[in-house]
Amino acid sequence: YAPTWTRLAATAPAGAAELRLQAAVNWGVGDQVAVATSAYRDLLEDQNEIRTVAAVSADRRTLTLNAPLKFGHYGGGEYQSEVALLTRAIRLLGVSGTAAAALGPHLHAESSARVAGVLAYRFGQRNALGRYPFHFHMLGDGAGSYVTDSAVYNSYYRCYVVHGTSNARLENNVGFSVDGSCFYLEDGVEERNLIAGNFAGLVRPIGTPAGGSSQAGVTIEESATVAQPADSNAAGYYLTNPNNDLVGNAASGGAIGFTTVVLQKPIGMSRDVALVPAARPWGAFRGNTAHSSGYFAYQTGGCIYFGGA
Repeated sequence: YAPTWTRLAATAPAGAAELRLQAAVNWGVGDQVAVATSAYRDLLEDQNEIRTVAAVSADRRTLTLNAPLKFGHYGGGEYQSEVALLTRAIRLLGVSGTAAAALGPHLHAESSARVAGVLAYRFGQRNALGRYPFHFHMLGDGAGSYVTDSAVYNSYYRCYVVHGTSNARLENNVGFSVDGSCFYLEDGVEERNLIAGNFAGLVRPIGTPAGGSSQAGVTIEESATVAQPADSNAAGYYLTNPNNDLVGNAASGGAIGFTTVVLQKPIGMSRDVALVPAARPWGAFRGNTAHSSGYFAYQTGGCIYFGGA
């Protein structure tokens, strides 16, 4: 399918049953789409909507939906809500009934891996480190490895995780309805990865969101309910090393859309690597957009944030 997501070409008001799109799509009747919120506070005013395509116009830029929209979705000059395809021809499905335990399957790659055009639905295992829908685990040099054109929907723990791996690619993917950060670099040693053309939406912090009344911050300890304290500040894109390329990605919701933290040394399984993540050069960061996040952090935080220990 191409593209895997696009944006509205015009505002879709509440009650509308059509979406005008910026890009022509080859999506079909019966496909599922997610229409991202345009509300300021994503989780507190959840206005994300899932619909099924009932018809596609001849120019492929108008979708008729199976049911009218409950909320309005903005598509003005300043910014536009994203519309993301959730359907894929290849489907990996966690069985029904997994939600209560938040215990789904996971795809764990410890050597070269190539994944394209795959849906992972009801995947991931909440608070089980290493149990993510798509996971490059300690590949070292991951050149030639990629996940492209895929989708993660209703994830119990993150979406696309790059751990101890450099030079891999995450391109043109969708993550929607996710517990914990969606696109996640884990230890701080991950470098020169290309993260391009992706969409992350409806990202939920785990546990109590890391907010406060000022920039003094809060301290969150590891616990049974939050195995990785950073997930209380879940982001669409969470980087622990700036030496990676982020190009043309979009984030909707989460505690923050994009965040890069300051690490003076690697963490986790890479804690003994002699590298200072905070001292690494910046890769590319261009063409990225974020909205409907930042409100957990002293009520007026940013959608894109660099810094923080």
